[in-house]
Amino acid sequence: MDVEWPQFRQARFLFDDAGRCSATRVYVCLDDNSLALNAALKLVHRARDAAIPIVVRLTEDAGLAALLRRTDEGGGFENLHAFGLLSRTCRPELLLGGTHEILAQAIHEEYLRNQQRAGLTPESNPSMVPWDRLPERLRESNRRQADHIGAKLAAVGCGIAPLTDWDAPGFAFSPDEVELMARMEHERWMAELMGDGWRFAPGPKNAARKTHPCLVPWEELAEETKEIDRDAVRGIPAFLARAGFQVVRLR
Repeated sequence: MDVEWPQFRQARFLFDDAGRCSATRVYVCLDDNSLALNAALKLVHRARDAAIPIVVRLTEDAGLAALLRRTDEGGGFENLHAFGLLSRTCRPELLLGGTHEILAQAIHEEYLRNQQRAGLTPESNPSMVPWDRLPERLRESNRRQADHIGAKLAAVGCGIAPLTDWDAPGFAFSPDEVELMARMEHERWMAELMGDGWRFAPGPKNAARKTHPCLVPWEELAEETKEIDRDAVRGIPAFLARAGFQVVRLR
């Protein structure tokens, strides 16, 4: 229907026969920025009690998107999010890196979600910043982790194929597979840091001295640290799906 019709403003399509919101999230993609934001605001108002994310695609992060971010800070639009198409996708690293760069960004976004669920904040963990504010050395670390996905999957008899069925049930690794790949990820991470001159030392991580308390064998890691690596490999199917691929079993 036309987004300027009264039927759209009523947004009954968001609700089931019992009046419950049946949508889990909404994406608004129109050619006109003003019309897109207007449509999104109508849906925010209609679904204000459902607290579902409503994402509106705008041309770039400037202008309306910047205004939306400011109103999001206490303005009653917490569920409305802007996606600046050109600002987020037409960047040199994405154009040159392609799928590889998308996977690296997806890995970092999943890391942010896991850290937030654990109750951490940017004040307690400086790495909890958006990709465009992440130091280049940490971006490169995510790229190396993306490079290693194929080796991990091969170790558990899996591979990568184009994603053809978006409605297929999510792929899940067995606990043993998660443990093996988590150990591999820790060993990869250790080799990366030690190759850059980092060494083990107890106490907090010290970037100036390049010392880290987690540069120890897998068996000596604290359980909460192991869980970070497990979460990373559990998220591999989701990372790949964002780039149009899926995990398949080869045996």
